Amino acid sequence: MDIALEMAVLESDRYVLAMPRGEIDAYTGPAFRQQLLDVIGARPLIIDMTEVSFFDCAALKAVIAAERRCRARGTALAVAGLRPGAEQVFRLARVGEIVPLCATVQEAVWCVVPLTDEEIAAWS
Repeated sequence: MDIALEMAVLESDRYVLAMPRGEIDAYTGPAFRQQLLDVIGARPLIIDMTEVSFFDCAALKAVIAAERRCRARGTALAVAGLRPGAEQVFRLARVGEIVPLCATVQEAVWCVVPLTDEEIAAWS
């Protein structure tokens, strides 16, 4: 059986970006969850769902598990790039009450990465 999900992870100094691509379902969900949990550390995690073509409750469970791990580690999590129907499912499942659901990765960065003193000073 072919695996219908891949995930790239990009690490920056201030956050980790997880970019799944494909389908997240009962078959691929456990691996997706484990991959998310494995990359959670001291930096905020952003999950870019732009390239996810299908998901079921396994994706919701994985995001909730990642949020719990992030909270336990004292860091933040945001989800970016959900398609409109997918975002509606996340909101109906009330995931949006515990995890920021952002339109873009840049918006997610603004939600979870604290500004540096230099960035704040540059606004004046």
